Amino acid sequence: MRQAKIRTVQALLFATLFSFCHCVSAQTFTVVYDFEKDQDGEFPSGLAVDPAGNLYGTAEFGGRETSDCPGGCGLIFKIDSSGNKTTVYKLPGGDLKHPIGGIGLDHAGNLYGTTYGSDCCDYGAVFKVDLNSSRLLTSHFHGYDGQYPTTALVQDAGGKNLYGVTTDSTNSLGVVFMVDSYGMKAVLSMFMPSGDLRFPTGSVALDSGGNIYGTTLYGGYSDYGTVFKLDSGGVTTVLYRFPGVLGGANPWGPLLWDNKGNFYGITQNGGTVFGGGGGTIFKLKPDGQVTYLHRFNGLDNAGSRPNNVLIDSDGNLYGTTVWGGAHGFGTIFELKRDGTFLVLYNFREHDGQTPTSLVIDRFGSLYGTIGTGGKWGAGRVFKLTLP
Repeated sequence: MRQAKIRTVQALLFATLFSFCHCVSAQTFTVVYDFEKDQDGEFPSGLAVDPAGNLYGTAEFGGRETSDCPGGCGLIFKIDSSGNKTTVYKLPGGDLKHPIGGIGLDHAGNLYGTTYGSDCCDYGAVFKVDLNSSRLLTSHFHGYDGQYPTTALVQDAGGKNLYGVTTDSTNSLGVVFMVDSYGMKAVLSMFMPSGDLRFPTGSVALDSGGNIYGTTLYGGYSDYGTVFKLDSGGVTTVLYRFPGVLGGANPWGPLLWDNKGNFYGITQNGGTVFGGGGGTIFKLKPDGQVTYLHRFNGLDNAGSRPNNVLIDSDGNLYGTTVWGGAHGFGTIFELKRDGTFLVLYNFREHDGQTPTSLVIDRFGSLYGTIGTGGKWGAGRVFKLTLP
């Protein structure tokens, strides 16, 4: 039920006026790996890439089958630079099952992520796997301190602590948490029903002063969502309330920081004066001023419903949309620092459906996952080589 709710939110519809789309075709799209279900994995998401070009990710299903996950509890996989896929770890079940928040890779050779467990029996967990020793470190949720984490974790500059959010708990509408290097978890903030913040859904951003920034799907004006700040003293403030319509609504995906104090993110709704809108790309300055860098309208092959975004070292933004584009199955886009918007790739039906993540390697190539479809119908990993 929880996972169905998350995917329903991802599937919201079309939008955006006042956008100009440049479509380019000099890129090369290649399939890196097609999943085959069962022991191989199914519904991949959340990639990380190491300096050698190896990819790591999670599959929501497949791997070890137990009584509480007959379709497999999910797994962590590795795909080397030659395209060979191996299973790094099969999740055992309990609340260590069904990872969908993606994977992180630190300099010490640890992989970390989250599992959402199930609605009936358990509340999910944070895990860390040491690639050098295969040692597993876990921190479990109990409901009152959060439940069903579904977003990527962020590591601090010292490489010791992990930060994330849950969209819910048994007595609040989401929490911000920290897990230290020993697996000890602390709840840093709880969003209560009487407050202005509801259901944090994207990975957070950290600044050099120890402040945490994030977004909530709902809350604010007419439940259109917010951007919040949790300072190092534990005080939470609302930085921006999305106004809906042209101003965007319902932020989704990660909040990005450019080290100049500016934040970037996406909304899945708003951006047009008609219907629900197809989403926006926004920039939030330190003074709280928001600029909308792009509005998706679903009419110019730019796509609709952006569901993730990343920033490169030059300040260019890349992301995917789940709908729209030339063939109706979503797009890969680039928003250059000078404001030029490019469609890099239009997904076709045979490519699969639901692009769920995007990463960039040191050569500037993009890698991503498609949750369903592909050769065997269980999802695939793809590469987009840029000119």
